[in-house]
This record gives sequence, structure tokens and C-alpha cells, in this order.
Amino acid sequence: MMLTGAWLFAVSLVATDVASLKWGYEACDKKAIEYPYPDDPHDGFPIGSCPPPADLALTCGPGGKIAVVDAEASTFESGYMHPPKYAIDEHLSSRWSSHYSDDQWLVLDLGEPKSFRRVYLVWELAHASAYTLLTSNDKKKWKVLRKIRNSDGFVDVVDVKGKGRYLKIQGNKRAKVEGNELYGYSLFDVTICQDLPTK
Repeated sequence: MMLTGAWLFAVSLVATDVASLKWGYEACDKKAIEYPYPDDPHDGFPIGSCPPPADLALTCGPGGKIAVVDAEASTFESGYMHPPKYAIDEHLSSRWSSHYSDDQWLVLDLGEPKSFRRVYLVWELAHASAYTLLTSNDKKKWKVLRKIRNSDGFVDVVDVKGKGRYLKIQGNKRAKVEGNELYGYSLFDVTICQDLPTK
């Protein structure tokens, strides 16, 4: 794997309202949450932390949100189904969740090489404290866009100048949660913006 152009980026990230948004991970009525996959092995919202507010606004610029045509991952939970496509399915109550180790990744296919300027990552309680964003056109040679350190979860807003067919979110270090427990990585949503929002 070829890595080029890396630099560190601490996640105080961007001075936007959404970047500082927090919600109660355990303060919701889970029976009232509309869950889009009743064919999962268990009826209703699965075990896990509360999702973000249903009206969470992930704003893009004039070019809008880039449609992701497919998603794949190193691993995903299958007892309660949390496959990679759940991170790009437009539902903020569903999520991708990896197995419990640091070296896990999610790759999003944009269909063809596209330029983008912002990536929103909406984390479940099980989040990365450190991860790397990379792009590629062939899934063989990867270019590093950002190395994120010290993420506190919730919503990360990462402004980049990226171009490629594939965007990879490479987990580097899992965050300790709930009394120093280590789970996997879990993303409710990944949104990729062609342009930055206008001020």
C-alpha cells in the first residue's frame, strides 16, 4: 500500500454547530425509535447507544451530497445486523459496526473518481479516537487525506481537498468507553460533500 501526503489533524475540527453537537447516548426511548430493518434477527432498535437526533442537519455546499453507490468493510457485526451499507443508507438509526479490534476499515465507492471537500462522520458510542481518511481509484494505491487524532465521537466534521473513486476510513485506535471498555468502530452515517457549505 502506498501512502502519500499525510499530516495530523486534531479533532477540534471545524467551528460549526454540528461539530459540537452532543446527545445522550442512553437518554432516549429506544422503543420509540423508528428502525428501518424489521427483518433483522431482533425486532426494533438493536442493542447499542442512542442514535443522533432525527433532524440532524449535515449541510453541504452548492454541489450537494455525493451519492455513495456501495460500501464494504473489513468486518461487521452479524448477531444484530450492522453491515457496511447501514452507514450510507440515509437512516440515522442504523449503523455499521466492526469487530472488536483497532485495525478495521470502511471503504465507500463513489462510482467514479469525484472531488469532495467535506466528510461528516456520525459515530455511535463505540467510536475511533484515531483514524485515517484515504482515497484511491483502484483500492490498491491509497493517498492519505487526513490523520485524525483525539476524536471524542458524536459528529466529526473533516474538511479536506479529496479526489478519488474510493474513500477509506481506516481505524487506528478505538476509544475507551463505559468505564474503559473497548468495542469496535460504529458509524451511524458518513456523508461526503462535493463543496463546503456557503457562509
